[in-house]
Amino acid sequence: MTSIYVLIHPISERPFYVGKTTKPLKTRLSGHISEATNQLNWSIISELRKNKLRPIIKLIDVCADDDSTAIEQMWVEKYLRRGFILTNRLFFRLRALDKKRNKIDLNFDVMMALNIQAIKCGVSIESLLRHHLKKN
Repeated sequence: MTSIYVLIHPISERPFYVGKTTKPLKTRLSGHISEATNQLNWSIISELRKNKLRPIIKLIDVCADDDSTAIEQMWVEKYLRRGFILTNRLFFRLRALDKKRNKIDLNFDVMMALNIQAIKCGVSIESLLRHHLKKN
């Protein structure tokens, strides 16, 4: 059996990563805290560690191992449809904001920084971009 879980930012209380594991959740959380396999996750987690905090891990589903990739994808899509910003590499897309036909294309580094800031603040990337556009 595979557990599908979500990592939640302890300050904003917003989910930022959906994952799957066959290990106990406590063990998997320790892996996230000590491994740097996903740069976006690592940026968020290392910032939390500086403040002596850690993400919250929450079980959201249990499924057969053979179905786990599809079920994980379903949950990622569900959270994305709800407007949450996730750090999942597979689903992290560089996006452009189209506001009144004024398109802005951003490079990957800028999008990563915006994504991390949005998760910390509990707002969307689009909100941060709109705020920045109003200032300039």
